[in-house]
Amino acid sequence: MKCPLLGRYGWYKGQKPDFYMGDCLKEECAWWDGAFETCAVLSVEADFKAISTFLDEICQKMPHAGLFTK
Repeated sequence: MKCPLLGRYGWYKGQKPDFYMGDCLKEECAWWDGAFETCAVLSVEADFKAISTFLDEICQKMPHAGLFTK
């Protein structure tokens, strides 16, 4: 697994910059969640995606403005 926090750019003359991601340090990293055996940063991203999905479902079920007025 590649670490989203250990990314760095490599600049070469006359070329576009390349982005390199470092290897995951797992248990040695402060962001490692030992209870779920995953990176806390990546689990927060998954939580945000789930929340976004739930909010989208609520938005789809809400009545539109003026639906119940004459």
